[in-house]
Amino acid sequence: MLVNPGRAFEKIVAEPVFIKAAFGLCGINLLLAIILAPKMQALTTWMLTHGRVTMPPEEMERVLAVAPKAAAGGSVVAAAVTPWFIWLLIAGLLKLFAMFSARDVAFKTLLAVAV
Repeated sequence: MLVNPGRAFEKIVAEPVFIKAAFGLCGINLLLAIILAPKMQALTTWMLTHGRVTMPPEEMERVLAVAPKAAAGGSVVAAAVTPWFIWLLIAGLLKLFAMFSARDVAFKTLLAVAV
């Protein structure tokens, strides 16, 4: 893709297979999110304890028990889901451009290009 993008795009148009690449990229993204989850928990705890919002101690204990885990879990879920939304958005914009340029391109091909 980096050395000869013309040939890569011709191959994508001829055979729009993107599932392996998409799952590979999502796997890398998910792995990095899992590695960074403890840092997300620590950052959330630090922000809650050093933030400007004050709350009663018993409420702070409940928030500190739930918020770091929720932040780490949310970042892992976002790492798995967000690329798919971005790829669908890019493929939709490419489809819109193709419609205005009077070209008929399959959405699967555009999704493969986006991935």
